Amino acid sequence: MVGRRRQADKVAPLLTWAERLVERDPVLCGTTLGGREAYFRKLLPPGLIGNHAISHLSWVLDDDRRHWRWPDATTVGRSPDVEIVEAIIAAGCHGDLNRRLRDRLDRIVKHSITLGPERLIDADHPAPGVLLPRRTVTERRRRDIRFLAGAHDAVAFVADSDCDARQVVRAFHAEISGRQGLAEHG
Repeated sequence: MVGRRRQADKVAPLLTWAERLVERDPVLCGTTLGGREAYFRKLLPPGLIGNHAISHLSWVLDDDRRHWRWPDATTVGRSPDVEIVEAIIAAGCHGDLNRRLRDRLDRIVKHSITLGPERLIDADHPAPGVLLPRRTVTERRRRDIRFLAGAHDAVAFVADSDCDARQVVRAFHAEISGRQGLAEHG
């Protein structure tokens, strides 16, 4: 939930601005992803901040992913994951699911960004500076694990869960379904 809130506060305005700029400019609208990226690189600051912004902008600059959105409680609706969570609750395994999430999900998340070559000009490297080669930068940050609060929380829990959490939920559901199936046939 915290991660989605941060994205809405910081990244969403950038994405909205870029998407509207592309929609309003016929030249940008008709160009390729590479052309759009080059245009926005001129507008954004050079270096790590600009490159990181471009990595977010690729979602709205690429026509294949243009209308992608984060799922929310209204779009998740009756997804299979909501039904899985409700089945876990009905089986009385809500607490077990939260323990499983706590035990299986890493508290630290690594996120890598590949940066293209760029020119560094600063006090130590006056113009024309030095050319920094293409490189990968890894960021480590703390993951806030979203736990299931109860039966009333199933839809919001699924909407707020990341891919790793959903995998834990699905695996746990498969495990308890297998146990129930054995008990019924045993």
